[in-house]
Amino acid sequence: MSETSRKSKVVNANYVFIQAFKLYQEARETDKSNYIKALNLYKQVLATIDSIPNKFPNSDLALKIAQRKFRIGECTYKTIEKRIFKLRKKAVKQELLTILHDCAMNLRDPDIKSEALGQLGTHFWKNKQKTFALQTFEKALQAIEEIENSNRKNIALNRLAVRYAELGHFEKALTLTIYFSDPLEQIRLLTDLGVAYYQHNVPVRARQLFNNAIELAEREKNPETLLAAQSWIALKLAEGGEFFRALEIGDTVENANARGAIIQQIAEKLITSGNFSTIQEIIRFINDKEVRSELITSLVTRYSHESFFSQAREFAEMIEVPASKARAYLTIAKSYKGEKLNNVAMQLIDKAITLSHKETNTEDQIHLYCIAAEVSKEFHEEVKVCEYINLAEKQVNHMKDKHRKSEFYSFLVRICLKIGQSKLAIDICKKIPEKKAQYLAMVELCGHFAFLDNIKTAMNFAKEINDELLKIKAYFKIIEQNPANRNFKLKSDLIEEIIKKSGDLSNDSDQILADCTMLVARFEKFHQALQLLEHIKAEDIRNELICKLSDFKFETDFFNEGIEILRLIQNSDIRINKLINTGLKLLENKFKRISFKLEDFLPIAFSFWLEEKEAFEMELQD
Repeated sequence: MSETSRKSKVVNANYVFIQAFKLYQEARETDKSNYIKALNLYKQVLATIDSIPNKFPNSDLALKIAQRKFRIGECTYKTIEKRIFKLRKKAVKQELLTILHDCAMNLRDPDIKSEALGQLGTHFWKNKQKTFALQTFEKALQAIEEIENSNRKNIALNRLAVRYAELGHFEKALTLTIYFSDPLEQIRLLTDLGVAYYQHNVPVRARQLFNNAIELAEREKNPETLLAAQSWIALKLAEGGEFFRALEIGDTVENANARGAIIQQIAEKLITSGNFSTIQEIIRFINDKEVRSELITSLVTRYSHESFFSQAREFAEMIEVPASKARAYLTIAKSYKGEKLNNVAMQLIDKAITLSHKETNTEDQIHLYCIAAEVSKEFHEEVKVCEYINLAEKQVNHMKDKHRKSEFYSFLVRICLKIGQSKLAIDICKKIPEKKAQYLAMVELCGHFAFLDNIKTAMNFAKEINDELLKIKAYFKIIEQNPANRNFKLKSDLIEEIIKKSGDLSNDSDQILADCTMLVARFEKFHQALQLLEHIKAEDIRNELICKLSDFKFETDFFNEGIEILRLIQNSDIRINKLINTGLKLLENKFKRISFKLEDFLPIAFSFWLEEKEAFEMELQD
């Protein structure tokens, strides 16, 4: 071989390597933003390098490549292979999000479209693709501008602004306030952003936004709107940790009841935060005895849950309202369970009962007796349980209003069932004066006895109900509450009876059939479920049911069947939006047990996009 020919081949090998290097540089520039493009470029780099030994086997470079003794930029051959492996997962996510984005662009309803694009933008951001995320948010904003209903538009704007704030793009979020037609919506957005600034440790900017919100509220002349604005600002300040300023705003509210409610909610947030010392300081500044007592009761509850019993007892003694003090005693008593302090707990229950006797409000008395019964049940004091329920029952019996009496007797039935007093529950149920309320209580009894697998008693109560709709509810309770592996034939027969009865209840027929369809599906009779689906006329109920059926298939690892069921939704917007949400749930691993892979979903999503694109183009042609 001549010297000239040899040099020519070396030059050609180097030239190919330089081309690979250029591809590598381009891949490095995109591998943190466009994973699909970067992945393809890296693959081209390796393919180009691998071609050199075949094309130029006698070159020095071919030998180095064969021995893997070379570097391209900062990487070795193996490093690029590792990079390709890491990029694959992100690229699959990007591909899925891109297809779902294209599906979202086919949506007709601008409200649904804006929400879908907002969700996808957030997921692009989570996939560390900032540019794609912001571009998708811009398209969401364009969709929002097409929403005609001002209320829906304001809600969508607020939703998008919060998404911007979650990504740290506060200024962009703030610019969206100019689109709001309602000052109250502007206030809500400003305060939401203010809270986000506090959470990102930018207090100066947060306070400025809250000041802007307060200025807007002060311009409001409508008293109801002003009250709503003040309440919202105060609660959002509390959410941001500005408790004293929140109280200052709350204190400016003229309506005494509203002011008390706002102050109480602020203090509740403070208690939830665990800042006990500040709540103690705030309590001293509250003049309203009722509000102060409620707050101290909440503080006692928190101390009790944290097992700070001495502090809880100390604050309980400060409560001025008897009913609140009684509730505080009962809360502390319940917290003693497992602490080997049963005697102390029972003493506290006795003190609460003594206070309850002094209470002038009958309804408060009834609630206190019921709480005492529940707490006594925790300590297996069955005699005391019955005693307190009987006290509550006597108070209900003295009520003059028939409707309120029925409501409270029904309440006692539920309490008795909760604490395992079935006989008492049955006796009280018989005393309910209003028939409909009595039948509703009997529905609860059906569910209770079905759960205990006392199916005969449950069915006897169901037969006594002389209201067809409530009888159907009782049957549903029996089917749902009875253990899944018991009385299969009886439950199947009940479903068939419900289906027959549904025809006589035209107003409720569709919803009853929908509930039956889900039960039949759970009994693994999916063919029958789909037959029932055909008899449902109301489109909204039908669509909701199809979504539930498809989710049922997804959760039971029959993903392809779930997709085919999803295709039954006739409204294209609802169908595509459900597909998008399914893809995002799959992306977030929200399905409990599923062997279906993200890669398997890509062709499905693409087919949906293609079908909708073709349908959309046909609409334009028509």
